[in-house]
Amino acid sequence: MAAHVHCPKSTLEQKLGAVNVSQQSVEGTSKWLLFYSQDASSIVAAWYETLRRSDPARKLALLYLANHVLQEGRKKGKEWVDEFSKVIVKALRDFSSSADEKARRSADKMIKVWEDRRVFSSSHAKQMKEVMKAEQTSSFVVTRSGKIRPDVATEGSFAAVASARDVYAAAIKAFGDEAVARQKAIDKLRAVLAKQ
Repeated sequence: MAAHVHCPKSTLEQKLGAVNVSQQSVEGTSKWLLFYSQDASSIVAAWYETLRRSDPARKLALLYLANHVLQEGRKKGKEWVDEFSKVIVKALRDFSSSADEKARRSADKMIKVWEDRRVFSSSHAKQMKEVMKAEQTSSFVVTRSGKIRPDVATEGSFAAVASARDVYAAAIKAFGDEAVARQKAIDKLRAVLAKQ
């Protein structure tokens, strides 16, 4: 019986941090990950943490990587599907909160493939579609009194409510950042005028 070869953590972090959207990068990294299938649990945990910290372009690359690992890995066993099913909905929520329209369409296509091929359970497929839809349709409105509120019902799916909170928080932060930037501009203008 062959000894279990563990996935080297530093190399894993390096590979996850370097993956890009090219087919060569995704396939090469996927092949490397699949070699360590017995460590699927720790690999998927590291994948999710990397996705959470990444910029939007890297998040899309990491989703492509997950897709490739899922498609190839499920031919050999169910450990990859089992592990990704624990984080995929959260990962899609993290991804979609910062993704542009083109990247969202790519993710929607992946979800459709996963649904058609029954990679995940039907309940997971439904949750993934809800998360993507909630992120695409969420917005905020300014009330007559000048308050900002999410423009979604406060009842309904958890994804829609969570998304509304994220949109609300992002709007408040954006308004705060704008106020700080304007105050700095005013201070600079005053300093220039004071010198004249």
